[in-house]
Amino acid sequence: MYFGSVKFFKHLIVTVLLIMLILPPFFAAIFAVRYAKISEELEKLDGKLNNQMIELQARVDNTIDEKITSLDSSINLQLKKYNTELDSSIESRNADLQKRINAYVGYQLEELRDELNYSIRSEYAALFNQLKDYAGAQKAGAQAVSKP
Repeated sequence: MYFGSVKFFKHLIVTVLLIMLILPPFFAAIFAVRYAKISEELEKLDGKLNNQMIELQARVDNTIDEKITSLDSSINLQLKKYNTELDSSIESRNADLQKRINAYVGYQLEELRDELNYSIRSEYAALFNQLKDYAGAQKAGAQAVSKP
């Protein structure tokens, strides 16, 4: 009976030892080849990833530049619009202020003209009365001189 014999266990031990000595290097060789293939594929994928990242960064940069340019032109248009509105508003307010100033100056000149006319009339009347009184006094003095 071979199954329980010493010879069987001897063969079993030798077989297990051979398996333990042959299988690890065999699997190590298989895994080394697979590792090399996977490393090569990983390097290729890494290169593709770097290329895609560079391309994506270029797209992002172009998009950002386009957006900035678009925003700049939009802001410039808005500023021109607001400047135009502000200029027209200032011009209309300036014209209104000029009208008010002209009206006020005209009113003040009219009042000054009225005051000057009143002053001239009163001075004229006073002067006229003085001349009248002087003429009357000269007549009275002439009559007094001629009556003696």
